[in-house]
Amino acid sequence: MIVVSTLKINVGDILTLHTLRDRGRIISYLPDGKVVLFGHRSPYLNQLRPDQTVECRVGHVATSYVIVELIENPLKGQNPSLREELERLMEEEDPEMAVIGKALLHIIDRIEERK
Repeated sequence: MIVVSTLKINVGDILTLHTLRDRGRIISYLPDGKVVLFGHRSPYLNQLRPDQTVECRVGHVATSYVIVELIENPLKGQNPSLREELERLMEEEDPEMAVIGKALLHIIDRIEERK
């Protein structure tokens, strides 16, 4: 199936995107199937997670992909609990980070058992 894009994306456009994890990276897709990559210049990049809705500014448009920069903190207005953040950490591709998350959750569980 060939998708012909009627969506015209230009550098500087503001997009609202939904994130997902693919091959260890957080990405998004445009309706025409183009991959959206998040640029590395954003100060909010480390707060990007799968299943978020984010506001971005288009920085580069290519034939099969678009590079965007986050324009606001993706966690703005959210206050995830420590447990939720550690559970997310356990889902990371990096096995060392997953082990740290699991260990910290175990410690929290032990402390709560003693209360």
